Amino acid sequence: MNIAITNQKGGVGKTTTAVNLAAALAERGLQTLLLDLDSQANATANLQVPADQGSVRELIGGERPHIYATGTPNLSMIPATVDLAGAETYLAKSADAEILKRALEPLEKRFDYVIFDCPPALGQLTIAALVAADYAIVPMEAGIWEMQGLVRLMEVLERTDTKLLGILLTRYDKRLGISADTHNQLTKSELPLFNVKISERVAAKYAAIAGQSIIAHNPTSDIAQQYRLLAKEVVKYAP
Repeated sequence: MNIAITNQKGGVGKTTTAVNLAAALAERGLQTLLLDLDSQANATANLQVPADQGSVRELIGGERPHIYATGTPNLSMIPATVDLAGAETYLAKSADAEILKRALEPLEKRFDYVIFDCPPALGQLTIAALVAADYAIVPMEAGIWEMQGLVRLMEVLERTDTKLLGILLTRYDKRLGISADTHNQLTKSELPLFNVKISERVAAKYAAIAGQSIIAHNPTSDIAQQYRLLAKEVVKYAP
C-alpha cells in the first residue's frame, strides 16, 4: 500500500507525520518503507540516515536503489539529498508521470506500506508521488488559508486519480476557536477526516533533534499515542 503525505503548504507537520506514521506502522509489525521526496531532506535528517550509498534520486533515474535500515525495527528508508532538486527538471523533461510508480513495483512485495514524504509544492515530484500512491493523507493546520489551499490540492488529487484517505488536523488546540471552526468546516464538506488530531507538542521537536521518531524517542508521550491512533485508522481503512 503506497500512501503519499502531501500538502503544498509548508510547516503543517507533513514530514513529522510521514516519519511518525511510518514508525507507528512499523511498531505494529508491518514492513514499512519511507521515501523522502523533499530536497530539504528533513525526514532523512530526522532519522539520521546517511545517504552515502545513494538516494531517491537514483530510484527516479531508473537505478536500483539502496534501501537503508533505520534505528526502528521494520522501518526502512530511501533518503533524499540536495541533488533531488534537479529531479524536478528531469521529470518535467521526461513527461513521464508514472516513472516513480514503475520504479517502486519491484519493492511492493517486500513492504506492507510505502510512505512518501512529498515536497511542500505541487511540482513534478509531488505529481509523480501521487500517481504512484494508492492514497493520500493531507496534514492540515487549522486556519482559513489552509482551507483555501485544500481546494487546489483536491483538484490535483482528482487529476492524478489518487484517493484521499483522510485529512489530518495538526497542531490542533481544542482551546482555540479556529481549531474548532476548521474541524466544523471540514465536517460539513464531507471530505474524509481522521478521528485523531495531532497536538502541538515540544516532544516532536526534541525527537527530531535526537534523530529519532517520536515513537522511539518518547513512546509514552501524548503525541506518540496520537500517531499510534493514526496508524490504527490507516490500517483499518487502507489495509
